[in-house]
Amino acid sequence: MLVFVFQSRKDTTITCYTARPDGANLPANLAPWRKLGAEDQQPGGHIAGVPHGADTVLAVIKAEGLLVTDIVPRVAIRTG
Repeated sequence: MLVFVFQSRKDTTITCYTARPDGANLPANLAPWRKLGAEDQQPGGHIAGVPHGADTVLAVIKAEGLLVTDIVPRVAIRTG
């Protein structure tokens, strides 16, 4: 799944992972949002700084549409 990563400009410690490239489902109370890029995530994969890796991110996106966390990515994210 292609996962898009956004950072809140209101609170830069907040990161959001979503399958929506436009970020239209991100929480309005944390807007504005800055798109950091995208990651192709597969079950069993690794996301830097996320304790349970891609499995957790993908499960929450599937159930809730997005994952909002205070974990800031520590590696380069594909921006193209």
